[in-house]
Amino acid sequence: MNMDETLQNIVHAFQTCLGEKLDGIYLHGSLAMGCYNPLHSDIDLLVLVGKQLSLDEKKHIIKQLIDLEDRFAVRIEMSMMLQSTLYPFLYPTPFELHYSMDHKHYYLQNENYLCANGKDYDLAAHIVVTLERGVTLFGEAKQLAFPAIDHTIYLSSIMKDIEDAYIEIRNAPVYYSLNLCRVLYYLRESVVSSKQEAGEWMLEQLADEREDLHMVVAHSLADYSLNKQKHAWDVSALQLFAAYMLRAIDRQLENIT
Repeated sequence: MNMDETLQNIVHAFQTCLGEKLDGIYLHGSLAMGCYNPLHSDIDLLVLVGKQLSLDEKKHIIKQLIDLEDRFAVRIEMSMMLQSTLYPFLYPTPFELHYSMDHKHYYLQNENYLCANGKDYDLAAHIVVTLERGVTLFGEAKQLAFPAIDHTIYLSSIMKDIEDAYIEIRNAPVYYSLNLCRVLYYLRESVVSSKQEAGEWMLEQLADEREDLHMVVAHSLADYSLNKQKHAWDVSALQLFAAYMLRAIDRQLENIT
């Protein structure tokens, strides 16, 4: 897969659909941070527009994204925002349109379905990652396009993402294991990291800890990496790891406050 060609086609699709309304397209997530896995990673995009989109424009964009996924065998996650709504910054953050694999089947089943004109707690974290590690694909430089996000808002955003980790780690072990690592990494080291970077950091932290905790991270990294393996997860081990990490995160928060 030629990723440069894929990104060029994505940019061209937005330009064609939106014309002068399009202000910027910004890449964040695993592809921007050098740990993209074509087996399960998304191409994560933040898109800025200068004016509200019509219903037809929104539907056209969604159709184009689905066509691009099929053409290039990729997964796309896209959040579109009005640039004017970023100043002053609001949390949770308003969005104009959203597309991801979680919503794809709704889009395919119902031509009138739109995930649009809502608010999203995750966008604060996505903007921070874009500013720290992201890539400008189209439009003005990312530092000019996005406001600086206060540390407390970023922390709230990433904490929101793990609030159900103890239960949900059973259903998405790699996602929650590595996101727990990412939150603790940020709290201890102030590093905005990828899941892979956080998992590798956590392995070092657990070097002298119990083997079962260490193995949860090691298996998560193996599943996340390009040399993907499937592990038969032990639910009790996963929840033990989640409990351990949530306690460590709570202790770190107490030290901050």
